[in-house]
Amino acid sequence: MEVGRHKASVTEEVIIEAYGQFKSCASYLENIIKQKYGLKINHMKINSVLKQEGLAMSEPKKWHRKKWIRYERMLKFIVAR
Repeated sequence: MEVGRHKASVTEEVIIEAYGQFKSCASYLENIIKQKYGLKINHMKINSVLKQEGLAMSEPKKWHRKKWIRYERMLKFIVAR
């Protein structure tokens, strides 16, 4: 028995069809799908479907942790002393 929300396969087909026709990123596809098909699909959902199908890739250079913090707030109970 599968747990969770039912995934609509129609939206995945629409996303793949729109990507095949327009070859643009998820944020542009969001507006195109809204105008052409009348469906409101979040760009994050579109991006995840494109990643599953191998049509989009994640960009690890955009996700990096800073090695230092410029200003660090001291804890409230330490400052009160």
